[in-house]
Amino acid sequence: MSNLVKHLSDADFKASVATGATLVDFWAPWCGPCKAIGPVLDELAGEYDGKLAIAKVTVDEPPATAEAFGIMSIPTMILFKDGKPIGKLVGALPKARSRNSWKERPDGSPRRESPHHRRQFGHRAGDGPDAHRLRRPGRHHGAG
Repeated sequence: MSNLVKHLSDADFKASVATGATLVDFWAPWCGPCKAIGPVLDELAGEYDGKLAIAKVTVDEPPATAEAFGIMSIPTMILFKDGKPIGKLVGALPKARSRNSWKERPDGSPRRESPHHRRQFGHRAGDGPDAHRLRRPGRHHGAG
């Protein structure tokens, strides 16, 4: 992993995303798709060094930050601008799709995926093609 990608805890999360643009990957070490996008995030960190910070938050230990942002499937990447979430991708995406999803418009505002784009590629919150559903302790899933 690149030294440009920071690992954040619940304690340092808010301060780390408070200024500038930060792409946060919510992941777990046991998640295959999460591991697969690691090298992509390393490359993006080098490519956007000084423009976009890349950070990772483990959803397992402790899960407070992931729960605060409603992370139900991993990997989930949320783009923060000055502390506010402005974009979200769920599931493992190829490098070109990941990079293009976060490119800025000519006026400097971030590009967001349209509902048509999400329908076309199947990337809605919680049902990306390579996303793992998280089960939180104390929550019941299904009948029984």
